[in-house]
Amino acid sequence: MVVEPSEFLRALSLAEQPLVVEVRETRGVISKRTVYVYVASVRGITFITRSEDRLDCKGATVVEGRRLVLPPPIRQYV
Repeated sequence: MVVEPSEFLRALSLAEQPLVVEVRETRGVISKRTVYVYVASVRGITFITRSEDRLDCKGATVVEGRRLVLPPPIRQYV
């Protein structure tokens, strides 16, 4: 499920010991910008969000990923 960053953080607050994967990507050809993509599973549902700012995932264990591989139908929303 692709959600806004605020909803992602809200979902994390429902988990006792959330585990979050954070992937930092550089996008753009001319004007490069950094984008953060986050993935977490809460109560059996996978949540994905994208943010131009790094999220403060309080209380979560954050694992840094090198690259995020998603199916094309999901990738277009992230």
